Amino acid sequence: MWYLYVLECRDKSLYTGITLNLQRRIDDHKNGNGGSYTRSTLPVSLVYFESYSTKSEALKRELQIKGWTRKKKLALINRDLKTLKGKFPSACAPCLRRSAAGRSHADRCWS
Repeated sequence: MWYLYVLECRDKSLYTGITLNLQRRIDDHKNGNGGSYTRSTLPVSLVYFESYSTKSEALKRELQIKGWTRKKKLALINRDLKTLKGKFPSACAPCLRRSAAGRSHADRCWS
């Protein structure tokens, strides 16, 4: 299983990435081994993630989110349906729901 994740850094910036092992990758970032950007903005915290069957799907979603404005990313993180529906009409309610395990609905309906 592949994961797309979003971290919030010390300076409140948002870092988006993908990984096969979410916990290990988050630990790497927290320990300063995740990459030069997050190493310079420690501490970091996981604020959002989605799961995907393939690397290709996760990478496509990563690139999509990286192209979004900060406001749209925060609306996704906060599952703010009102903002997403008003500003970003392609968002749907299932995309904002969380399962008992804390994973968000991963439909590809976000534009």
